[in-house]
Amino acid sequence: MNIFQNDFESKWENLSKDVKKLNDYTQTHTVELRNVKSEKLKIQGAIFVGATFINVEWFAVNANNTNLTKVLFKKCKFVGGKWQDAVMTDVVFEDCEFSDTSLSGSTMTNVCFKNCKIDRTGIAYLKGGRVEIDGGYWDTGAGGDSSCEFIIRNCSLGGISFSMMKNHVPILFEDCLLDEIDFYGSHFSDVILRRVRQGEGGVKFNDLTANSMRFEDVNMTRGTAIARSKVKSVTINGGNFGTTFAHSMIGQIYIRDANLTYTDFCEAKLPKVTISNCQLYNTGMWDGYIEELTVYNSEFNIIDGDNFKANIVAWDNVTLDGRIDLTNAQIKDFRLTRLKRGPRLQLITTGANIRF
Repeated sequence: MNIFQNDFESKWENLSKDVKKLNDYTQTHTVELRNVKSEKLKIQGAIFVGATFINVEWFAVNANNTNLTKVLFKKCKFVGGKWQDAVMTDVVFEDCEFSDTSLSGSTMTNVCFKNCKIDRTGIAYLKGGRVEIDGGYWDTGAGGDSSCEFIIRNCSLGGISFSMMKNHVPILFEDCLLDEIDFYGSHFSDVILRRVRQGEGGVKFNDLTANSMRFEDVNMTRGTAIARSKVKSVTINGGNFGTTFAHSMIGQIYIRDANLTYTDFCEAKLPKVTISNCQLYNTGMWDGYIEELTVYNSEFNIIDGDNFKANIVAWDNVTLDGRIDLTNAQIKDFRLTRLKRGPRLQLITTGANIRF
């Protein structure tokens, strides 16, 4: 093995100038390359199986249409390169750095970016199976227009577009920081955000479709939006969260054990919303319609509910505080038990058909 590896390192400079000779060699040898700077190479269509690249610097390399299987890149740098339309299977990028590089259009199956620093790099228009990003950061780029599953953990992402995702794939973010992330127009099966924090920028889930969306113990209160979307169910469990559901069609919304800030049910027609054990601050309901709104063991501080409509509203052990404006609210069946009034309560029901 070591003879082949050393032989490859000595031959690399010449082999990398002729892809046919390079492929003839790599298909009969297990290769390893270390501590090499490769600049402005043209290795389109190269084939590597079981190869290892350690501390290799790839500068302005054109590696489009390469075929990589069971390949390890460790502590490598990719600057200004093209790795587009590749086929990558069981490939690991570990402790690597990417800058102004494109991996878009590739078919990726079981590809992992482990503790990588990714700047101004596109990983979009993908096909295949699972793509995992674990650790590190990804700043300014795109992963959208893809039909593969993304699993992203322990990562900081800023200025990334996951718009127009295809084929109802799942996507998972766990223990991540998200800042200026856009999922516009995507088609997901399941969207899961677990212990995710939001940066200064928004996180937008607008105009998408999904079977389910789950927000578990997240801290996201700065401009999150689920507007004009079609989702079968949304679940918010724990954490601090705020969003708008304006003009969305969502089958069921379940919220429990959470602090909700600037959550907006305005201008939406929602079949069922269930809220339990929550603190809600500045809740918007104006011009909204909820078929069945059930709230247990929770507190509202400020509601803007002008012209709110509902079929059934059932509140049990609910505290109202601050300005609760239900002007012109129309509720067919209002079931109120164990109401508590806060010290700053201003209750406005002018023109409403309900009484407290």
